[in-house]
Amino acid sequence: QDPTASHDRIVVTFALNEPGTTYCRASRVDSGETAADFPLNRILSASWSATHAGVGADATITITQIENVNPSLTTRDDDVSAIEAAKQYSIYCFAEDSATNSNGYARPQYMTQNYMATDVALASNPAGGTTQGVWVTDSSPPSMIYVSSEALSQDAIQLTLQLDEPGTIWCAAADLDSASGSTYCKQSQIQNSNTASGTCYWETFVKGSIAHNTAFRGDAHEAYRDIKIEVNRIWQKDEAGSVPLQHETGYALFCFAEDDWKIEADAAMNSINYVQPAGPLKVLFPTVQTFQTTVGVQTTLDEAPPSFTKLQIQDPSAANNAIA
Repeated sequence: QDPTASHDRIVVTFALNEPGTTYCRASRVDSGETAADFPLNRILSASWSATHAGVGADATITITQIENVNPSLTTRDDDVSAIEAAKQYSIYCFAEDSATNSNGYARPQYMTQNYMATDVALASNPAGGTTQGVWVTDSSPPSMIYVSSEALSQDAIQLTLQLDEPGTIWCAAADLDSASGSTYCKQSQIQNSNTASGTCYWETFVKGSIAHNTAFRGDAHEAYRDIKIEVNRIWQKDEAGSVPLQHETGYALFCFAEDDWKIEADAAMNSINYVQPAGPLKVLFPTVQTFQTTVGVQTTLDEAPPSFTKLQIQDPSAANNAIA
């Protein structure tokens, strides 16, 4: 299955035309290794195997790490790296039969190295034992990590965030509940039950509008790298326009994120079993609310110099040694 059903294992389903044992080994695609790097003995050393009776139900091998060994019991360099979510692996398999000689001792016949190194091509009628480019599913949305926030000017607030995996982040400003008027979405009006226009639906609101200059986003190409997003306009509740943030005004900042695993997976060289994921994994509404609470109220700066509202000098002065 590609992508896999679970985020931490690869399940190989197989059948043989006679009783025997199948051995498999997984290798990260980004390791640069190919079938030529996997002689049969190296596949055997991974210690992932299962038997099949030659008839009846399919058998399975569930791979949860590169080698199924206890390093303390071996004298070689073992690779016990766990199977990782959102990573791509190639799977190399071969089999031996359960043949015996005339005295009843094992005399197995092995698949050849060339057969093992040949792509499966068709799962129901394999041409070989190699399946390249199997994705381990990503089952969890990205986590948004708050780093800092500050007002840059009288109409701009900057947020610095990180994601724990590659993805995209959006942020948007909402009026505080204490603000007067009803032109803009208020903090408590951001909701996740009604997707209709003008209802402050959370994903629509935070992603904003390119046409109205309220799509404030940043792309996280790597995990745990600072992403700076500057918010300088607020979108109207009816989604018909926007205005700059007002000076010396407090705003509630909401952020939303989704991963780019689907984009990455669809663009890769994939296995014959690959089925496109339904869509990116998105943070949940409670996460967005909690993140907003963490950020707190952000207030734009006062960049205007003061102006006199009154300037009067008594003339003539009341005293002979002072001017008021």
